[in-house]
Parts: sequence; C-alpha cells; structure tokens
Amino acid sequence: HECEVRVWDRPWLPDSRETEITCSEVSEDNIKSNESKTYKFRANQRIQRDTVKARGAPKEVDAEDSYIQELMNDAFNQLVTANTGGNNAVLHKVSDCTKQTVSGSLVKCKIHVHGLGEADQHECEVKVWDRPWLPDAKETDVICSEVSADNVKSNESKTYKFRANQRIQRDTLKARGAPKEVDAEDSYVQELMNDAFNQLVTANAGGNNAVLHKVSDCTKQTVSGSLVKCKIHVHGLGE
Repeated sequence: HECEVRVWDRPWLPDSRETEITCSEVSEDNIKSNESKTYKFRANQRIQRDTVKARGAPKEVDAEDSYIQELMNDAFNQLVTANTGGNNAVLHKVSDCTKQTVSGSLVKCKIHVHGLGEADQHECEVKVWDRPWLPDAKETDVICSEVSADNVKSNESKTYKFRANQRIQRDTLKARGAPKEVDAEDSYVQELMNDAFNQLVTANAGGNNAVLHKVSDCTKQTVSGSLVKCKIHVHGLGE
C-alpha cells in the first residue's frame, strides 16, 4: 500500500496530535489503485517539546528526520491497528515529506510499509498536524496505495484519519513560516511517522508483521502546531 499521511502536531495541547491516513493498494507492477481508504486518529497524550512559532507555507523535510519518523511510525501503527489482517504489515518507506508550522507543526512525509495486510508493499502519504499544547494535540491523515513487486503504485488508495488524545509535553518553537524540507531522520519527524505507522497498523487487520520500511519526502511547517505530510509505503496491510 502507498499511504498519504498528514499529522497535525500541536505539542502545547493536551490532545496534541491528529493523524489522517489515506491508503491505496499498489500492485506488484507498482500500479496504484484508484480506490482508497481514509483513517483518522487522535492522540490524547501531550508531549512537551520546543515549538517554533514561525508561521508559513509547507516545506519539504527529510523523511529520515526523527520527528517525521516518529509521526509516520505512529500513523503506521494506528493504520495497522485499524486494519484486520495487518499483523504482518511493515512500514517499508517514508517519502515526499513536508512540514508546515501553524501554531504547531504540520509535517508531511511518505512512508513505505512492508507486510501490511494482503499486499506486500504500500506507499502512504502521511500528514501530521501537531499541536502539543492542546489536549488532543495530534491529527494524522494517512493515504495508502499498494505498490507492486515491480514498483508500480496502484491508482486505488485507502484513507485513514487518526487523532491522538495523549498530550505530549514539549518545548514549542514560536516561529511561523512556509513549509520547509526536513530530514526524514529528524527525531521529531520520526516520532510522528512512527506514531502514524503504529496507528495504521492498528487500523489494519493482519498488519502485526508490518514494517515501516522508510520515511521520505518530508516537510515541516509551523502553523499553530505542525502539519506534517508524508507518503508511507506499507507491505502486508490487509488483503
């Protein structure tokens, strides 16, 4: 599957992270399905972190950034949890990430997942809107598409939307501005992507063996939180 993940990260909120994931199956010849499924998750845990207050447009960020990876993994885990048969799902890759900070951080990445459901590989666009100062601080959107063995993305996709009720205490940078490319390996990005991945796995039956293979194409924009968007590529999610 290939999933678009959007995480709205507002660390200053009690329920700081909201995640939306839209997933599409990707065939073995890498053709993306036109059909998609959307998941929405919300985290209730508040995370204390420094938050840049700058406001601006979305910026491309490194999919390997730790923050992006965190969001994408969270999104993936929620996705797997929401899908039956996703016990063997794997977050194969995170790519195409952007992050926009708007009174928080808007982080976007692609995550590549292996073993999520029946399809071996998925690519998911993940967007995380992180507003840690809110009780329900993080919103994550994940859109996943299956990817075939010959790396052809399906035209069909599935969308997931997650919202985190856990407030996370973190320092918040007050700067505002356009989305900036960020390292996919950044701890914050990794946090968001891992959260997204976990939610994705939780949402999919048969995703217990799913692996978050890669986080890529990350951007981060601070806009009353962080709105992070990525694609995650998932293998083994559902049928």
